[in-house]
Amino acid sequence: MESGDFGNPIAQMFNDIADKLNDPSKFCCSLEIAKEHTKIIEKLHRDFSIIPVPPEQVKRNPENGQLIFPA
Repeated sequence: MESGDFGNPIAQMFNDIADKLNDPSKFCCSLEIAKEHTKIIEKLHRDFSIIPVPPEQVKRNPENGQLIFPA
């Protein structure tokens, strides 16, 4: 799994679980959500080609950290 400029997703998942253990009110992706997410990603990989997006075209919303890709 690639981390690059967008952070390490495995470390983030670990931190999310640790936060949930310390505070049960914190959101943590359930296995049911993860299962559905995996199904969608697998279908996307079957049905579409992956095309690279040049990093200079990717922007990050400073208010919430959301990545914004060109249309």
